[in-house]
Amino acid sequence: MGEIMSSQNKCAVIFGTFINGYGIYRSLRDSGFRGNIYVAEATRPIYKKTFIELCTKDIKVIHKVADSTQDVVEILNQIPEKNKCVFFTAEECMDFVKEAIEKNLVENVRAYTGAGIGNKYILDKYEFYKLINEHKLGSAPKTISSEEDPEKVFGKKYVIRSKQSWIGSLNTPRITIVKDLEERRKIETLYEKMGMKKADWCYQELLSVIPQANLSVVGWYEKGTELFFAHKKIVRFPEKNGTGCIAEFVEKCPADPLNQTRRILKYLDYKGPFELEFLYDPEEKIYKAIDFNPRFWMQHELIEKTSEYFMIRKILGEEISPKSNYNIYYKYWINTNQTIYKVLTGHFSLIKYFRSAVRAPGVVKSIKWIIYVLYSKSLGRKNRLGGNK
Repeated sequence: MGEIMSSQNKCAVIFGTFINGYGIYRSLRDSGFRGNIYVAEATRPIYKKTFIELCTKDIKVIHKVADSTQDVVEILNQIPEKNKCVFFTAEECMDFVKEAIEKNLVENVRAYTGAGIGNKYILDKYEFYKLINEHKLGSAPKTISSEEDPEKVFGKKYVIRSKQSWIGSLNTPRITIVKDLEERRKIETLYEKMGMKKADWCYQELLSVIPQANLSVVGWYEKGTELFFAHKKIVRFPEKNGTGCIAEFVEKCPADPLNQTRRILKYLDYKGPFELEFLYDPEEKIYKAIDFNPRFWMQHELIEKTSEYFMIRKILGEEISPKSNYNIYYKYWINTNQTIYKVLTGHFSLIKYFRSAVRAPGVVKSIKWIIYVLYSKSLGRKNRLGGNK
């Protein structure tokens, strides 16, 4: 892969230290990149050691959270390499990096920071759905603001969801299915105790909760270049509304979500890696866009080897174009942390997926992490009880 990969004055900077960050690290090394890899905290750490530190010693960890543009400037300016290529695992620090670059607070930083028209149309799901509907870019679930009466609009059963995944340093709750008014009031009280305001959530029609109804169009997009693949999250954790802990490669993606994806990305003037998630509505017989990840998504390793590490190589600055055909190397992607837990709690049928899967991070590393978490929790309990004396 030429000089781009072997440049001694180029480094990779990953914002994010968990499974997604480790996946980017692994893809960088598998692609042939031999420069230094730095990892910075995208969110506030829970434990003393980060997940990625337990998985590999072949990284340089910067123990500083990217909570502001100034934090990003301090992180990037302490790295000695002249050229820095930035990889995002979470969207909360993307605008900080963008601002640092635009104001010339950092030099020689290569980063794809999302939508040309502004990330607010992606990161605020309520605004995202409005954008899709108002500009006829595709289909989105019927969604109303928190000022409206959801029982009147949707009946008894519907969804309450946060507009944004992050509000400052708060990781907001995912979608919650509401069955009656009493349950809604309990959920809203919980949100308020977390520090959320009423304007921070919205209500939405309930679509299918079965894993088979979801489909993600993923890959790379910028003007003149598009690389689209698709996968389904076939097992979730938690089961009804969690993230996909097992994803399956979709060889033939339906035309409808592909066309919607193309229109949405073009309108946004988007550049970089992405995941656009859809749910199939069996009543209207259409796919509806429900979520947009403007960065490396959790299961990105499923397509990395298949695409010959296209996304990694683009961010590193290599001038490449997508091929018309690729060989499919893996059928599944597995979050081994979550899948091992499910197997140990009786879901033995999931063992069959391990054979032809990208295992993230891998069985041994997951066991190591689980032991470390249990030890850390035990130590924390002892400290609270005075057991550290």
